[in-house]
Amino acid sequence: MPETRARPRLPAAVILLGFTSLFTDVGTEMIFPLLPVFLTEVLKAGPAYIGLVEGAADTVSSLLKLASGVVADRVPRRKPLVLFGYGLASAVRPFVALATHPWHVLAVRVTDRVGKGIRGSRGWRASTWPRS
Repeated sequence: MPETRARPRLPAAVILLGFTSLFTDVGTEMIFPLLPVFLTEVLKAGPAYIGLVEGAADTVSSLLKLASGVVADRVPRRKPLVLFGYGLASAVRPFVALATHPWHVLAVRVTDRVGKGIRGSRGWRASTWPRS
């Protein structure tokens, strides 16, 4: 009869991070697909402004991934970067409900993507070398 090995358990931090990521993604998917309608119908912004909001958000996220990747290579622990990124995005997202002008939505969306850019960095060290 073959010997069965007990599977190693995932650390609690990995499980919690997985749930945090899940709930952050659910929050994003619930709010931000409705932004074009909110911007055009409620706040009376034009279609070009929707492009500005999304373009600025994606640009900030991409540039911060580069910058925070450099930081992630230099710090001994990446956990503070991940916590700050998720915390910032979660803290700012509810402010969409308070938006009375299109620039409020721009500020919230860009700040949300700042959090994504910071938490999404891998750094050269993490993406190039296998961990042992």
